[in-house]
Amino acid sequence: MVTQGDSLSFYATLTGLANTTVYWSIQEGAAGGSITNSGVYTAPAASIGKFHVVATSVADATVTAVSAVDVQPRGTTAKGAGIFTAVGNMATQRADHTATLLDNGKVLIAGGWDGLQPLASAELYDPATRTFTSTGSMITARYNHLAVLLADGRVLIAGGRSGDEDSTANYALFSAEIYDPSTGVFTATGDMSPLSGNLPIFFPRNVSALLPDGRVFVVGVKNAETYDPKSGTFAPTQTYVQGNGWFTATTTLLPNGKLLVSGFDQGVAELFDPQSGTFSMTGPMTYAYFPDYGYTATLLGDGRVLFVGTDDFAGANTEIYDPGTGTFVSGGNGLWAEDLVPVAARLSDGRVLFAGGQLFGGDGSADTRLYVPSSGAFEFGGYMTVRRHSQTVTALPDDTALVTGGYSLWTWPHPQPTATAEVYKPQ
Repeated sequence: MVTQGDSLSFYATLTGLANTTVYWSIQEGAAGGSITNSGVYTAPAASIGKFHVVATSVADATVTAVSAVDVQPRGTTAKGAGIFTAVGNMATQRADHTATLLDNGKVLIAGGWDGLQPLASAELYDPATRTFTSTGSMITARYNHLAVLLADGRVLIAGGRSGDEDSTANYALFSAEIYDPSTGVFTATGDMSPLSGNLPIFFPRNVSALLPDGRVFVVGVKNAETYDPKSGTFAPTQTYVQGNGWFTATTTLLPNGKLLVSGFDQGVAELFDPQSGTFSMTGPMTYAYFPDYGYTATLLGDGRVLFVGTDDFAGANTEIYDPGTGTFVSGGNGLWAEDLVPVAARLSDGRVLFAGGQLFGGDGSADTRLYVPSSGAFEFGGYMTVRRHSQTVTALPDDTALVTGGYSLWTWPHPQPTATAEVYKPQ
């Protein structure tokens, strides 16, 4: 048995012939996969079922042997790993979008990139039916924006980009709008300040947080801001201690009410106090690795923060922040080599699911890993049904996680997003 796209080695032994070389082939042709001259079989990425690998003697073509191979779909996992199950497709293919769990249990999917242009459309995922339905469109088409569930159940959408992903001018957006689940309508609200420098360029899903007082904290490249839902306006905070240049950043609300703000371009971290509106230094980070294409920060159940970056270079790619001591400790090398870091979501049992990521060359990955806080180890989480990067992963109240969209396989001249979605059920 082998999973779609994976490889398996075959060996053949000939007796009674001087030339023991064999020729390898697949009975079903290219539809059944591919095999090298040395017998390394690669299962088809788009087909499942029983296929047949054939070994034929080079010296005597009448001497053959056939071995059947069962190709299983991605989502079939080893014991102990979770199961991915495809659900209804979204109405629109999209990547670099947002997914926000609403108070009513549905998930708001908003904006993104469809392969040609930014999207204003939005849709709702219903866990009860595992289907998507359209809702009101945003006022402004955008991708790489932020989305934050407010204390009153509405959703703040802000920032992002409106230009071609490959263009040097990505047309930074400073506008913001509010989605009301009771009406399904987006309405304009106050803009962010251009003086703050817009959102960091990598993984903007990490750069905002709902504060205990109901305001929203947003990291800007040059300055941070807070959004007040009561007045519908953004206001700048005091300046960062370390200065400008937070091109990759995360914000994590700690149990003590402060925000941990990190910037790996500088290897520094700061704490923001919402009551005083000021920043102070913490850490420093371990500098154990060099995540050049973003990273994630996930609050663990015990109040520590898990950081995971890319693995383009040798060395560790994880570290953990302890708010009790204000220190970072290297967590070793926990993930596979990726060009873009996988998306993270903390599950109800406390484990952290890391899904997908961009492989070298532009293809998405179907691999997933689970971080287990009790052991500090990463375990295999299963295979998604579709390869993805720049997708969303949203933990749901029923102990599952929803995965939507993203880029799958590289196609010239641009990677094309997918409309597919799937649900992860941990074991």
